[in-house]
This record gives sequence, structure tokens and C-alpha cells, in this order.
Amino acid sequence: MGMVGMMMMMMTKMMGMMGMMGMMGMMGMMGMMRMIHLNIRVAAILEGNAIVLLRCERVKANAGKVTQPALTLKDHIRHFVNKYAPNYPKKGYEFLRLLRRKRINQTWSRDDANVDRFRKDILAASGTMSARRALYLTKQNTPIGTQLPFYQLGDPVTMTESFHKLLPDKTIFEPHDRYRRCSVVGSSGVLSGSGCGAEIDKADFIFRFNLAPVKGYEDDVGTKTNFTTVNQFILSKGEDPLVGKESIAAFDALQRQFQGSLLWVPAFSQRGYYEFVQRIVNVSLASGIMKPVVQNPGHFIGMMRLWRALHRRSDWPSTGTVMTA
Repeated sequence: MGMVGMMMMMMTKMMGMMGMMGMMGMMGMMGMMRMIHLNIRVAAILEGNAIVLLRCERVKANAGKVTQPALTLKDHIRHFVNKYAPNYPKKGYEFLRLLRRKRINQTWSRDDANVDRFRKDILAASGTMSARRALYLTKQNTPIGTQLPFYQLGDPVTMTESFHKLLPDKTIFEPHDRYRRCSVVGSSGVLSGSGCGAEIDKADFIFRFNLAPVKGYEDDVGTKTNFTTVNQFILSKGEDPLVGKESIAAFDALQRQFQGSLLWVPAFSQRGYYEFVQRIVNVSLASGIMKPVVQNPGHFIGMMRLWRALHRRSDWPSTGTVMTA
């Protein structure tokens, strides 16, 4: 017998007792009846709605837990700036003095934990949570119809089918691809006479910039290249650039210094160069010497925003800075 049935039997017995009691006893009995009625209601709830009560208890148990709000992009930028903002002297001679005193003779060792921490911080602060898949456009990350902005000048353009065909299927940078050692070789003459070429070539992956010449400088800058960039403003100079046979032949000769390397083409600085950039990609693909890839404007804009917050100025980040992310 359930709890409700037991309560009903008790009520029946009480009704029989009421005929034998006086007026005062009857009033007391009415109070007992109200209590019994209340108990019956509680019993019914306990018997018929036990699951509901259990759910209520769980809700009460979770009510005390406070859910932390998700961090915004501004929060990530603020964290990165506070943690990594440079505090070196602004005057050149003071910086060099600090470098000689504290850095040149310092012993360096790789710290994978710090590397991973920095990588996560810079990706979060740039708004590019998967930079390895966002550095350049692919068929996978940029479907036909995608709106692509220009970060300096010009209205956005739409990814067309003809341009989409020029893109690689997917990025070569996958999560499992982590190189133990990389060389980042600048374009200035600082390496002239350095004899660093052999040391540079020991790296697993080598970055270069703006098709800076390698031929004739091998002892100082090395010979290997895995990734280099091109400056479309320089290539666009002259009459009918990359149209006539002589112009294309000269570009091919330049490319041969970087045989098999990726050629990163910045396509979204200014709208006026957009068609010329597509010409660069077409000519490079036709030669088969290098593997052209097109800059992702979203990745660049994220790095530009972080660069300006970090240095508190409005100039443009260098290509080398963008490559570090």
C-alpha cells in the first residue's frame, strides 16, 4: 500500500471517533484533519512527483556555481600586451649596450612549454585560433563567394570560381608539422660578409622575404628556401610587367633561386593591385618553379591589430612580424 492509501485509512478511523467526542474535541480534531490533509498532499507529491523533486534539488545544487563569462578578443589582446610588450630602451645605442651586457653571452635552451604558451597567447590575441590554416587562402578555408577585404585601400571583393581554381586544396601546415629549428633570413645587407650560410641551411625550415637574391651570396645567406614572400609593388614596376616574354623570363630566373619553395603573395593591400597579383600567381603556376599561395587578409588584419596594440602606434607590421604568427 502506498503512502497516500495509508493516510486515507487514518482519516476514516478519525471520522468514526468524531461521533463520540464533544464540541471541543471536535474542534481539535478539525485541526488534526487539516494536518492530515496536508500530509496527504505532501505524500502525493512524494509518491507521484519524486523525479520532479529530484530535478529541483539538482537545480538548487547547481545554483551556487558561477559561470565565468567567455574572454573577448579585447581581453586576449590586453593579456598579450601586458605579458609581452617590449620594454627595451628606445635609443639605438642604449639597446645595443643592453644587448652586449645581458644577452650576447646568455645561454639559450629550448623550452617547449613556453613555446606552446606563447603560441596560444598570440593566436588568441590575433583572433586567429588556427594560424596554420589561416596564413594563406586554400579551397578548404575560402569557398567561392567569400567576401575578402582590403586592409589598406579598396572595397571588398568576392572569391570567384576562376581565382578559386588557383588556390591549393589545403594548407601544408598541419598540427603534426612542428619543426625543431627554423631560420628567418631578412632582406637587408646585415648578413653581408657574415659567413652564416652553412648555419642557416642547417635549419629544418627556412623563411626568406621579398625574393631577396640568394645567388652570389650563398656563403652569407645560405641556399635553401622553404617559404618566401614577394613584393607586388616592386614587381609591378616597368612596362607591361609579367606580360611580355622578357619580363616573364626575368621573373622565372628570379624564382629559380628558390626552387620548390612556397611563394607567399600579398593580394589584399590595395584593390588597384588585385588583378596584377592574380597575374603573379598565374605566371608562377605556369612555370612550375615555385608554389604560389595567396595571403589571407583576415590573418594579416588580426596581426596588424595586435601589432598596433603592442607598440601603441599606427604603422604597419613588417612581413617578418606577420610570419611569426
